[in-house]
Amino acid sequence: MLGSDQFQHICGPQTDIPDQGLVTILGPGTGLGVAHVLKMASGYHVTETEGGHVDFAPHDIIEDRLLQKLREHHRRVSVERIVAGPGLQVIYKVFAEMEGQQAKQLDDKALWQLALSGEDSIAAAAFDRFCLCLGSFAGDVTLAHGARSVVIAGALAAGLRIVCHHRAFANGSGQRGGLKA
Repeated sequence: MLGSDQFQHICGPQTDIPDQGLVTILGPGTGLGVAHVLKMASGYHVTETEGGHVDFAPHDIIEDRLLQKLREHHRRVSVERIVAGPGLQVIYKVFAEMEGQQAKQLDDKALWQLALSGEDSIAAAAFDRFCLCLGSFAGDVTLAHGARSVVIAGALAAGLRIVCHHRAFANGSGQRGGLKA
């Protein structure tokens, strides 16, 4: 119900959120919320889902390592283990290990601040991979829902306006649909 001025385009076709049709909503935070909104002339119909619990699908050798690391603690690895706020910790630790370095012991908030500052190359690379995975999932869920647009919502999205036009996010989404935050 927000006006188009309340959204920031990330990638894909530069269009407003459609007045009618299906819109997917992703809410990365402490978990990964997924819903869709069917906008019709008669009003809105919202369907919440457990879409964040679908299996994580690695795309390359780095993501294979992420999956392997997570399987040390979890039999089944859902996408929200990577694409939610705490997922940055896992990515960061795997990247530090790959670089033969000791990961800094930081809480989630401090790690996010470090990653966004660009002062630490491993934390920044972890953020790039987070964006790549989020973009990939956004593209996949757009296809699965048959949505015309995706909105990244919630507190993490609001704090991550830096994601907008982020190379890694756009590459991950494959520009499958108009993504907005």
